[in-house]
Amino acid sequence: MVDPETGIVIEKGHALEGRSVADKVLVFPTGKGSSVVQADGLYQLQLRNNAPKAMIIQYADTVLVASAIVIGIPMVNKLPEAFYRELEADCLVEIDADANRVTIKASSCGECS
Repeated sequence: MVDPETGIVIEKGHALEGRSVADKVLVFPTGKGSSVVQADGLYQLQLRNNAPKAMIIQYADTVLVASAIVIGIPMVNKLPEAFYRELEADCLVEIDADANRVTIKASSCGECS
């Protein structure tokens, strides 16, 4: 769960608890919650300028895809497993959503596309 007013993850015990998703590339395995919660949650974040800059989703569902399109958040889906193994928190990535390609740019994180 993310607070739309701040963009901060407020779900207790979540790996990102206390961190902001605003203007970040958000990497996560799949959507969580009902379709209304997912779509409205992204919309509420966008209204307050707290939406992620882009989303990298391992297993996207139709609700997240449709929400990303409507709201205008670039999204990449089903990257090679090597990407998820090499990615570290706070890595700098370059995203080409049209080509479904992501390159890890930060030298401390390795490189994968």
